[in-house]
Amino acid sequence: MAGTLYLGTSGYAYAEWKGVFYPEDLKTKDQLRYFAARFRSVEINYTFRQHPSEKTLAAWREQTPEGFLFTLKAHQNITHRRRLKDAEAEVAFFLERARLLGERLGVILFQCPPNLRFEEDRAQAFLAALPPGGRYAMEFRHPSWEDARELLTSRGVAWCTAETDDQPPPATPGSRSPTSASARRPTRRTSWPRGPHGSGRDWSPATTCSATSSTRRRASAPDTPNAWPSCSDCPRRPSKRTEAVGAGYR
Repeated sequence: MAGTLYLGTSGYAYAEWKGVFYPEDLKTKDQLRYFAARFRSVEINYTFRQHPSEKTLAAWREQTPEGFLFTLKAHQNITHRRRLKDAEAEVAFFLERARLLGERLGVILFQCPPNLRFEEDRAQAFLAALPPGGRYAMEFRHPSWEDARELLTSRGVAWCTAETDDQPPPATPGSRSPTSASARRPTRRTSWPRGPHGSGRDWSPATTCSATSSTRRRASAPDTPNAWPSCSDCPRRPSKRTEAVGAGYR
């Protein structure tokens, strides 16, 4: 099966992008439309802390072209408060709202806290509660979850591989499901600590080229239908090559 790469970034509305990526005179309300004309996907992080309104979701859908996809980070009620346990109601509410994106809805990313260890019963129950037909990915930050790879594959849930300053990329690719998207979130590895919106990151053309070459190989694997890489920890100065690579995948 041929792979499809949906290249994007983590967020799109950053003042620092004015004059670098966005034209100086571009209005804030037009940023998403401009972004979506150059990339095929974006990861929305604020859904981790706040449920988007129906009006907001309708606006996202209206401002993006057919084929554009949103990756939504699942709300912290699911991953950090419930810690994946007895979270059926929270999952149902989040997905009900997310479905308002219609065909623009891509992957739901469940990013687990670093101190959450793998417990097979907890993982089994959580995965069993996910409605069929959705595209789900899970990002784990505790090494014990390595034991969950086969379980995720059997349930059609993608393994999200995160490359950060503290966590280098794995020697071998993460597990791939024949029925689900595969997510990879490459970041520039620098000497300063990782943060959700760290400043000063040098998102150079060389870095962009390195990141996209790894995701390009991953997306072209025959058993990976789709891949959703996003440049995490918002790139404060996205290079022109980033834009060119995005356009090349449209």
